Amino acid sequence: MTDIVGRTTSWLRERPGRLFDLWTVITVALVIAIFLFCALMWNSPWLRPALATGGAGLAALLGPIPGMLSPTASRKWLSTALVAALIAAGTWFATRDLDDRLRAAESQHTLLEERLTTEWSSFEGVLSGLEPAELDAFIKQSARQYKSLYKKKQFLALRDFTLAMLEVRPNNGHALYYAGEADRFLGDTQAMFNQFQNYIAASDQEALARDGDAAACYARPNGFCAERLGWIAHLMANAYLDRAETADAGTRLKVLEDALNYEQQNLNLVKWHRPGVDQGFHADPTTRSSCDVLGAIAQGLVNLGKSDKAIVALRRKTLWASCPEG
Repeated sequence: MTDIVGRTTSWLRERPGRLFDLWTVITVALVIAIFLFCALMWNSPWLRPALATGGAGLAALLGPIPGMLSPTASRKWLSTALVAALIAAGTWFATRDLDDRLRAAESQHTLLEERLTTEWSSFEGVLSGLEPAELDAFIKQSARQYKSLYKKKQFLALRDFTLAMLEVRPNNGHALYYAGEADRFLGDTQAMFNQFQNYIAASDQEALARDGDAAACYARPNGFCAERLGWIAHLMANAYLDRAETADAGTRLKVLEDALNYEQQNLNLVKWHRPGVDQGFHADPTTRSSCDVLGAIAQGLVNLGKSDKAIVALRRKTLWASCPEG
């Protein structure tokens, strides 16, 4: 019995040395260290993609080293197989964790959608129970809240708030306008187009949609006035000009004509009754001025071999104060 124990102990001492050399031990230690580092940093969401790819890549780079330096074929094979097994195990744990987190996020997303639907339904129930005067007061207060969220650049919250209102009041001008503004700053141009086009279409049914400045809009529960309608048309003209810059030669003329149509709608609206002030908008950090819009359209037409005389005349007629050189 003592002899068997002695032989076993001797084999355990000698066998690893035959199978693995110093380079294998060093490489395995480094691979384990890499995985331990990745495990410690795994709770930082922004680091996970880099850890999953970079850690596996670095470990794979180290893998062939013992195989290249080991003197015997058996050591080459065993060391490479051991490092490959460690890389496979680490990669499996990383992908499994990412998959679990993705499933959890999808489940949370579903729950949030169900919650939002329930809240919208409750919101509709509350509004339907209000008296007309109470409803008007609530909508006007909501418009002031939209403006506050807009100024604070909380565009996701603004979009959610306005979409909730549109569920129960699809043609409310305040909600349509601020939903479009939220989409504009969130980079969803098509959604912005949809909301602004809905506003323009709904304005045809509103008697005062082509009268009054912004203050009049906020005084009205329907949210329609000439200044807001003109601003929306101006934003649409700007958006179509952006499209024209990347449009192919076959469609550029139509896009420029659409831009001109919207800017004409804006300029033909009487928004302010102040001496020395025309009906155009000035530039801000996100839009061109009315003068620049017409100038860009005119240049685009000239580049296509079309005349810009009508636009020059329109600019002189409607932008005599802000663009007198036209």
